[in-house]
Amino acid sequence: MPLDHSTDFQAALVESGGEAELYLQRGRGHFLSFLTRGGAIDAGIDFLERQVKGTER
Repeated sequence: MPLDHSTDFQAALVESGGEAELYLQRGRGHFLSFLTRGGAIDAGIDFLERQVKGTER
């Protein structure tokens, strides 16, 4: 998917009053990101915890 789809979607969420974070992994497609996810999972969990509980890990 082109990067501008993700950045446009994030901007639309924020403009509509939502909270959104975009975690970019340069040079990785969806499949490679799944195999070598690095900090993406932790960043996603932290974001969800802040949204659901209002806390950080």
